[in-house]
Amino acid sequence: MAPIRKVFGCVPLKVLRFLVYLIIAQLTLSAFIERASAEPIEILMVLWRGETEAERGFRDKLEKAGVDARITVYNADQDRKALATALRTGELKVDTFDYIYTFGTTVSHVVKTNIKNKVPQVFCVSFNPVKSGLVNSFKGSGGNITGVSSLIPIGQSVKIATSIFRVGHLAVLFNPREQNSYIQVDELIMLGQKIGIQITPVRVAPTDAFLDQVLSQLTINDGRFDTVLIPGDSYLKSQAAKVMAALRKTNLKTIANSVDYIREGALIGMVADFYTIGQSCGDTLLRVQSGKNIAQMPIGTIKFPDIMMNQDTIQRLNIKIPPEMEQKIHLIASETDGSS
Repeated sequence: MAPIRKVFGCVPLKVLRFLVYLIIAQLTLSAFIERASAEPIEILMVLWRGETEAERGFRDKLEKAGVDARITVYNADQDRKALATALRTGELKVDTFDYIYTFGTTVSHVVKTNIKNKVPQVFCVSFNPVKSGLVNSFKGSGGNITGVSSLIPIGQSVKIATSIFRVGHLAVLFNPREQNSYIQVDELIMLGQKIGIQITPVRVAPTDAFLDQVLSQLTINDGRFDTVLIPGDSYLKSQAAKVMAALRKTNLKTIANSVDYIREGALIGMVADFYTIGQSCGDTLLRVQSGKNIAQMPIGTIKFPDIMMNQDTIQRLNIKIPPEMEQKIHLIASETDGSS
């Protein structure tokens, strides 16, 4: 066998080390996939409002990696107490699973509190897992949990919006039962003070009757607000069609970091692709399965969110997009005819 120096010649030591690490990593991944294909992984998938594109991305990632994943789905149906009861009473039999996948901040908190680090937990689409207390740091959770954040600073969307149209008085729909809402409202109030926008939180308890009342008030807007912002909480996301059916009857400009809202007629938002986030969650689980220290793994984040605008709403509200912004914006059409 030829000496290493003769084989590699004058290859720099740093390059040689990198090649060795790359080979080891490839061998480790190959061994993991081979082992995983022989030993099914049992995953409990705990959801808040049914399956989304995030779960499809998660499943596709595991399937593409050749993993035999047996997934048991539990839908909390936006009932925190029922979920906590199912966990406490042993109904979900969490000890029989290798991993628990959790969607959103609320579900992730309830599961984490009740399983007490017994099973590795991978959360998906948690807005700000650090500020909400789900993990210690974006650099690592410090516990038997990791995942991917859907954090897109809502203030960034407002700043983008103000570069296109005037925002004077912003109504922020506010769900008092979701911690993410508190985080986003606080951020917006601070931003409003800096850039001269009046911010008014509008309380929306997660019930049909309460939402109907708020939408009725906004529909007969007396000129108090010129813009409405819908934050990224699970209840309001599930009500996109209903909310926008009401707001399309007004001249209010709407900001929402949700592709569902923009398709329903919201004017603008910075959007995270749930399918891509779900794939990142799948990749996170694969890395934990391959031996990575879950407590020290960095929390996944969105690198390049899209700026999206609804082209029908642009025309309806006669919005003029500055030339310097045209190449940065993705225009999409409404999924409704706009008559409702």
